[in-house]
Amino acid sequence: MFFRQRWIDPRLAYTKYNTSLTLGYSRVSELWLPDTFFGNEKSGKSHSITVPNKLLRLYPNGEILYSQKVTLTLSCPMKLATYPHDRQSCRIDIESYGHTIDELSFYWYNDGDTISANPKLELPEFTFDPDNIELGNCSTVYNTGSYSCLYVQFTLKREFGYYLTGTYIPSMLIVVLSWISFFIDVRATPARISLGLLTVLTITTMNSGVRSTLPKVSYIKAVDVWMSACLTFVFAALLEFAIANMMARKEDQAKNKVTEIAAKKIKEVKTTGSVMHVRVEPLRDQESDSQESTSNEEAQEKASCKMKMKACWAWLTADRLEMLSLMIFPVIFLIFNLTYWCFYLTA
Repeated sequence: MFFRQRWIDPRLAYTKYNTSLTLGYSRVSELWLPDTFFGNEKSGKSHSITVPNKLLRLYPNGEILYSQKVTLTLSCPMKLATYPHDRQSCRIDIESYGHTIDELSFYWYNDGDTISANPKLELPEFTFDPDNIELGNCSTVYNTGSYSCLYVQFTLKREFGYYLTGTYIPSMLIVVLSWISFFIDVRATPARISLGLLTVLTITTMNSGVRSTLPKVSYIKAVDVWMSACLTFVFAALLEFAIANMMARKEDQAKNKVTEIAAKKIKEVKTTGSVMHVRVEPLRDQESDSQESTSNEEAQEKASCKMKMKACWAWLTADRLEMLSLMIFPVIFLIFNLTYWCFYLTA
């Protein structure tokens, strides 16, 4: 930046000339200078190629213009709850170090009209709006007194294209890739397990890569919500395969058992012929008959309830579970996408 300060030193007023005088940079050490510093500075330097980049101009009324070219690294506390859809407000705090506000007071020259930003300024990760600059006063009271302070606040909007192509679209495609397993036969265990584990490990690796580039904050960020949801979807697809495979194995066992029983019956009929079974029950009194009828009714009700439940579960076969998953997973993922993008893009 070009940092310019103006003040009036009556001792330097002159009447011999009506024009301003430009003094050499070597004269800077001979004049009184305000002890200005940047309150949120982390590091900084002044430029000296090919000579020290300092301008000292004196006006007839004793006004001094002191300009210098400096490079600063400033701290900017960021709120990353909506990262990478976030906007950050950063400041430049300009303060006096040793002179209290009674001795030295800062104010904006010409009501801040001299604050300007390069309209061609480009940042790789943020968009800078040169027209959205806020000026204000931040005078602060310390243990040693009250000191004058001014601040410049500007807004940085994070560019989303890098994260769209590098994080969101690849993770979305991996979730879609996990649904391809629904087209593979549920009994093809090696293929289904390989595809499920591949998608889970890929999403986990991507999540670790994204988190490694960010500060270790204690709250959840928008990218954490997205990656956690993608991991949940691919893990749910792997879990669905485990359930469907278990159901398929039970169905195969039941079919084999029925086939064995039918074959055994046919073999018995061929060898022994038809057999009539007669069951003879002893006579009982009316009281025992009534008790037995009541218990039989209760048993029948329980049996009917169990039959209904079995009938409901019998409808859900492994193949039908695969078809339901193929319809339900994309619908839920679409609903999640609509909710996610509507919430964070309008936040």
